[in-house]
Amino acid sequence: MSSTLSLPLPLRIIDRYIGFTLNALKELWAYRFRLLIWVLYDFTMIFVQYYLWTAVFANSGGSLSGISVGQYISYIATVMIVGRIISCRIDGEIAEQIKDGNISMNLTKPFSYFGMMVAKRVGYTLGDTVALLPVILVSAFMLGNLSADPLIILETCLSVALGYALNTVITYFLGITAFWIVNYWGLFLFKGSIIALFSGEVIALDLLFRLGRGGAAHLPLPFVNAEALSGILLWFGRLAYCLPFQATQYTPSAILTGLIADQRSVLFHIGLQVFWLIVMSLLAALAWSRGLRRVTIMGG
Repeated sequence: MSSTLSLPLPLRIIDRYIGFTLNALKELWAYRFRLLIWVLYDFTMIFVQYYLWTAVFANSGGSLSGISVGQYISYIATVMIVGRIISCRIDGEIAEQIKDGNISMNLTKPFSYFGMMVAKRVGYTLGDTVALLPVILVSAFMLGNLSADPLIILETCLSVALGYALNTVITYFLGITAFWIVNYWGLFLFKGSIIALFSGEVIALDLLFRLGRGGAAHLPLPFVNAEALSGILLWFGRLAYCLPFQATQYTPSAILTGLIADQRSVLFHIGLQVFWLIVMSLLAALAWSRGLRRVTIMGG
């Protein structure tokens, strides 16, 4: 005990929570077949996206609204890697603990509940990153339009870190909603769809705005009214900036691949990440304080 207390504060915090990280890592690797399924899923999605967008850009002469096919393929590979690195699953665990009442046991332990869940989240990230290596190796052949500017690389790393923190807080907040939602599974599935649509995973938001400002006429969709489609795409892009999800995956991926190129725009998007991190942290803290009023802990 005395040796632990003699450690600097950051090391004492790590020593306190490292067990949760290691247990999460062991738990993740205990289900290797599930990891294999996720790796196969990632391979399938990246190839589907590659051939889909290659066909779309080929139909448009190799570029679409000023974006080259090489640049967009690089974005696809980058956003998938970033998405898997910042992915978070603690909401399901929180919801399950609330549903079966085990959260009351964790609240009596001499740990911060949020700190405990973050430590587990780090363990899951380490395991996911190792499983992601085959996908990264394949994606490396698709990355041809990345910036070598040290400033851009530094801004990308900062943006990934902010996206990681933001996604953690968002997921924590969603897990807390289980205090009011009896069955979280439906919201869990809905969350996955919403994040995929508004985080830039399905389509880059910059491309949405470019298509919405007249580029939709170049899409291979002759049966769709181009003007109406442009309006829908613009509305969709603006809605994405009213939600925090674009600040998790799209921002770091777009900075690295040049879809967000102007330094003022880069700083604006990083500032937007900080803004959403503060807002979601406040919402999570408020939801947690109100949710705890619904918990009854018996015994001592």
